[in-house]
Amino acid sequence: MDNGNNSDFLKEGFIAYPNPMFAVREFRRQIQQKARMTLEYNLASLSKAIGRNLLDSTITTYANPDSPEKQSWDGTWAWIAVKLPVPDFGDSYHGIVWQNKGGSVAGSVTSNFEPKPILFEAARDKFCGIGGAKHTEFHQLEIREPLPREDGTSFESTLDKIINEWVGIWNEAGGPDSLVR
Repeated sequence: MDNGNNSDFLKEGFIAYPNPMFAVREFRRQIQQKARMTLEYNLASLSKAIGRNLLDSTITTYANPDSPEKQSWDGTWAWIAVKLPVPDFGDSYHGIVWQNKGGSVAGSVTSNFEPKPILFEAARDKFCGIGGAKHTEFHQLEIREPLPREDGTSFESTLDKIINEWVGIWNEAGGPDSLVR
């Protein structure tokens, strides 16, 4: 049994554990609430651009990892968002993502679409040629802006800007029907 530094760590944890857990939970709740409100504000224009009826009642909270005990989580990334299903296409996610790049963790506002596997190549080829959309190694199409913003722009304003960029991309590309070859 180790009675060294681990003992001090555990003593501190016994005292401090509830406060950081509450802070993390509250931070996650507020980000998801702001993301939901921003997405709902833009839902009519996004729905029109995609050509599908997107319903605010289908928006759900999303976090990955949902629990730090997740076996594959190594602490180098995290994602807090809301998820919106897109009929005949796949899912979309809107929130914040963190990644460890070169030893430092960078946060970004993100909005992405994850097409069904059968649509991924067509969607990637069409969307990545328009606007700032990029594809990720996880078969998602994403627009991302760094946080915190040097110009002081809020999370909500940044997400609003990105969602509106998606509206422009979808308007130019057409809806999911335009992806069927």
